[in-house]
Amino acid sequence: MLELHSRGSKLDADPPHMGVKIPRLITITDLETCSRQEERSIRNADGYREPRKGGTGTEFVVRAQACAGWFATPMRMRRVLEWLDTEGFLDHGRDRTATRSNMWAQKQVTWPDGTRVRSIAIYLPRGLADLTLDG
Repeated sequence: MLELHSRGSKLDADPPHMGVKIPRLITITDLETCSRQEERSIRNADGYREPRKGGTGTEFVVRAQACAGWFATPMRMRRVLEWLDTEGFLDHGRDRTATRSNMWAQKQVTWPDGTRVRSIAIYLPRGLADLTLDG
């Protein structure tokens, strides 16, 4: 399981200036390396990561509700989603809308445990290297 924020540790960056709030442990299950027990408990995870089927790169799928809780305001979340969309990293099935809603960025995804979850799906062809400033 990949932990984006470990218990009891402080983030190096100051979240308020980024508009990100991390009130609790964020769990992203790595389907490539997780145990069967972790895979069965995926319904407790905020998201999962796996190699893209039939291609290269990595796909991150995060529960839309959990993702919304990471940002101080819906507008800050929207800015991040718009950037991901502009860069071609956001995998969604709708056109971007002018409304304040972020529903356009969500899609129904069948998770590994068979449940259908409204999710934010991000595809990074070069993995996390796509998100670096010098990338």
